[in-house]
Amino acid sequence: MSLTFGSSCHSGKKATGDAVSQSTEDTPQPDGDIKVKDKMVEDEDSLFASISRSPCFGRCPEYDLRIYRSGYTIYDAKRFTDTVGVFYTILPREKLDKIKEYANEIGYFEMEDSYDNQYVTDIPGVDTRCHFDGKDKSIHNRYQGPRELSSFEKFLDDQVKDVEWKLLKRPQD
Repeated sequence: MSLTFGSSCHSGKKATGDAVSQSTEDTPQPDGDIKVKDKMVEDEDSLFASISRSPCFGRCPEYDLRIYRSGYTIYDAKRFTDTVGVFYTILPREKLDKIKEYANEIGYFEMEDSYDNQYVTDIPGVDTRCHFDGKDKSIHNRYQGPRELSSFEKFLDDQVKDVEWKLLKRPQD
């Protein structure tokens, strides 16, 4: 099964190959274990970067992606993605280094906290956060954010496209 990370409605490339492992051998069962696992990760491992895409009135992908310092990564696919559910993987250090380098290169920490317009509706928002080198910055980008920020959002999505994901929790019926 492949996962799609998209930057706008009706877009996003599919990962190649079998990107999601459905093995339950070492996968927590969907009876609340995800909360325990998230809590353990947050207590022992701090957030490195994240991206959340909000819904629109159409078919915009809605998901949260959290990357921790250890490389442990959680993808919570909510709607209009190839599959829905909560998945995890471990990213190699090189990918985290690339994220850090790209964020610094575009001046992420110097950007505004929000790019929005309350009078413009039906466009999805993207919330990103970077937390490294003693800096912690969150940016809400919904309307006319800089090209560099949109490029960074796509870059974050690209870092997790071709990795093997394991299912943590199926969506609630």
